[in-house]
Amino acid sequence: AEQVMSAIETQIKAEYGKLLPPVVYGSSTQSSETPASASFWSLFQVGLLRRTLLGMALWIIGTTVVFVFTVWMPAIFVQRGLSMVRSFEFTSVMAIGAIPGTLLGSFIADRWGRKWTLVALSLLQAVLIVIYGQARAPEAVLMLGFCFVVVMNIQIALSAYVVFCDDGMRL
Repeated sequence: AEQVMSAIETQIKAEYGKLLPPVVYGSSTQSSETPASASFWSLFQVGLLRRTLLGMALWIIGTTVVFVFTVWMPAIFVQRGLSMVRSFEFTSVMAIGAIPGTLLGSFIADRWGRKWTLVALSLLQAVLIVIYGQARAPEAVLMLGFCFVVVMNIQIALSAYVVFCDDGMRL
């Protein structure tokens, strides 16, 4: 076991340029300020109120964007001249982007940090949706829609980390 741990620590030092912090035995992962059990209403008390409100806003906005995008896209595609079957094919391919988006979001969360990555993703989403609205070629519409859904789901995954991870990041 000691050899395995030494190999892991050597690999981490090579990748990140520093060693892991020492393990403190007998410590709890729970802070002394947090009770062992808490009620639902504790989310709305001073220590968690901003984080709770941010989480609510992010999830409401994110859910609304996902809902509007997926519900209205087939109708917009039909309006642009695609058949109903073809419009659902396009929407299905774009919806598949949620899977790699969520997976990428979970990997990006700790690698690049959350705050500025969310800002960059918001700007990227804005650019993608403007270009998407101007696209006319079916291949471009499909590719841009897929990319938009991927970025949107990366952002949703990162939003969960911002809200639920207490890493000292100011909100």
